[in-house]
Amino acid sequence: NGYTCTYTGSARAIEIPKEATGANVTIKNLNIVLNESYCERGINFNVTNGILTIDNVKVSETGTAATYAINLPGYSDNAKVVINNSYLRGNIALNVWGANMNVAATNTEFVSYDNVEAENYAAISLNSDGATNIADGTDVIIEGGKIIALDENGEEADAISNLTNTGTVTVSGSTEVIGIISDPVAIVTYAGYDQFYSCT
Repeated sequence: NGYTCTYTGSARAIEIPKEATGANVTIKNLNIVLNESYCERGINFNVTNGILTIDNVKVSETGTAATYAINLPGYSDNAKVVINNSYLRGNIALNVWGANMNVAATNTEFVSYDNVEAENYAAISLNSDGATNIADGTDVIIEGGKIIALDENGEEADAISNLTNTGTVTVSGSTEVIGIISDPVAIVTYAGYDQFYSCT
């Protein structure tokens, strides 16, 4: 109903935990404002084989940006996520660790808020730690809307980061992209983990 919920903690404004295997969750017509100087997650969906629908939701349009506006952790394998008509702002707006997921977004604005020189974020990120959490086989489809990624100097930064071998991010021609899209070209193993380096 268009309500605003203000979260004053530093963890997760909305948490759907891994114990909710197969859950079907809809978040609709909601404005989530994050009020702490640090907040880990706006919406954390940690559900295997689940369905998450986000419709007309704003995460931190005002207030502090979360580290991840929407986070899909390793336990979200095989989940389906639908995002419509929303505004998502975080250091990373959409952060994906789950494998074999289907993520579809229409008419949504993804904003990477990067105000720290030492960090390099992306508006949309498919991740891999080189070990147990790899978003391989996950397809993200962005139709319409905007992807905005600017660094602390207001210069274009990574709009999309895909660190997987088999995950894909497809952006339609109707989507406005302000930022850089890069592809990984080499993997360097360091201390037992794969570190990904990319070139624009």
